[in-house]
Amino acid sequence: MTEIKEGVPMKPVFVFGTLMDPALFAAITSKPLSPADLVPAVAKGWKRVVAEGKSYPMLMPCPDGEVEGFVVNNLSADDLAKMQFYETDEYQLTSIDLTVDGEACEAQVYLNSGRLTASDQPWSFDDWKATSKTLAVAVASQVMPLFGQYSLREIDIIYDRIEEQLAKEYAVAA
Repeated sequence: MTEIKEGVPMKPVFVFGTLMDPALFAAITSKPLSPADLVPAVAKGWKRVVAEGKSYPMLMPCPDGEVEGFVVNNLSADDLAKMQFYETDEYQLTSIDLTVDGEACEAQVYLNSGRLTASDQPWSFDDWKATSKTLAVAVASQVMPLFGQYSLREIDIIYDRIEEQLAKEYAVAA
């Protein structure tokens, strides 16, 4: 796991799922993410699947797999700390090799910490945007003000409660 230290240059972060969405990214980091901030990248040797019982993805090793995503550069230690808070302790920041513009590079990525179980279902960014984005942004908007007040384990529990409550409210409104 990569340790986040203030003042130490950060490796770029590979985003492959919900963090590719500018609205969700902004709700998490409190800073805008423009399309220019997203550099196309490919993680070879991986596949993207739905985490069992969740609407979000996880990467699984797959020798012949490729996952398209984006590298986000110029993130601060505070940005990474907020992203880790949002990801809870279900994910940990780890370095992997990528291909960017045909060149090999190393980046950080949020991988399963061992708390998630992979489903057999591939994860689709377009499907997530159509079915789960609104709820995810609403949850992030309620979770992120709690940043710095709770541990990753505590926020995982709080996150689930907030998500359940908002899901009920959205179901009633529909």
